[in-house]
Amino acid sequence: MIERFFNKIWYKQTILFYICFPILAFFSFIYFLVTKLRYHLYFTFKFFKIYKAKAPVIVIGNLSTGGNGKTPVVIWLVNLLKKNGYKPGVISRGYGGHSQNYPVLVDDSMLPNETGDEPIEIFNRTGCKVSVSPDRVQSIKQLLDCGCDIIISDDGLQHYKFHHDIEVLVIDAKRRFGNEYLLPLGPLRENISKSKSVDLVVYNGQTNDEYNFSMDLVPSEIVNIKTRKKIDFKNLHNVIAIAAIGNPERFFDTVEGIGIDILKKVSYPDHYKFSKNDFKGLLEKNQNLLMTEKDAVKCKHICNSDNWWSLKVDPILDVRAEQKILERIEGLKI
Repeated sequence: MIERFFNKIWYKQTILFYICFPILAFFSFIYFLVTKLRYHLYFTFKFFKIYKAKAPVIVIGNLSTGGNGKTPVVIWLVNLLKKNGYKPGVISRGYGGHSQNYPVLVDDSMLPNETGDEPIEIFNRTGCKVSVSPDRVQSIKQLLDCGCDIIISDDGLQHYKFHHDIEVLVIDAKRRFGNEYLLPLGPLRENISKSKSVDLVVYNGQTNDEYNFSMDLVPSEIVNIKTRKKIDFKNLHNVIAIAAIGNPERFFDTVEGIGIDILKKVSYPDHYKFSKNDFKGLLEKNQNLLMTEKDAVKCKHICNSDNWWSLKVDPILDVRAEQKILERIEGLKI
């Protein structure tokens, strides 16, 4: 409910924006002051120490809240680095997870309520070391102890406790920066000017920006959550689609783009924690449930039906993006 309320203000020019403008603008100004002070305490006054790792650290982040496509870029980059002889590791805050001990290395036994959903998705798709902790410096040190020679931070552009050797900005090509205001009046965590100082800008979707790069999320297969059986796109019918991601409409558009007719679309807040009660009465006889890989991670342990499926998508980027980031890594002096 709250997420939908703010999305209307941030991405749709409705009367609600003007009604809420005075109070939200005040809090946006407070947010601006706090973030500016925090920045200067780190970089101008050197009040806080910035940790410098003994390996390159690449930060994948965004300027706006919600689903911009960071995780697919992380997966793409990990696989690219492994292909070129590196031993990458990923650090993550693990949003939505709560562990008794940090940092935590993700393995096959982990549940989303311990680590969050995205770290498990990254681990499943890449097989690389993934460390989860609210203190990212702890995670970096853990991965270095595990033999990783390059670190990727899933999110963290606005996290200053560790040095960023390379910064990759991910932008939703359709929604971009919304109304271009800072939180809570707009979706921005940081001013748009930040996009001029990063090393690489990746648009999730097509863009006419010739100086930056587009990423396509290409559907590759549909997998049964319980049995792991695969099914052709054309053979999946009577579909109820659900999504608990930052931009659920993108998932629904992708499903319809591969020729699947959706009987009903159900969206939940990003990082929503599913329970069995969420699915009671949702499906009728001979209907199939289709969800994202990220949601399948959370639903695997409660799935008791053979008609629950997840759509796997592969991130595809221009070869020029590969060349640029590899050249940037090779040019670093650590």
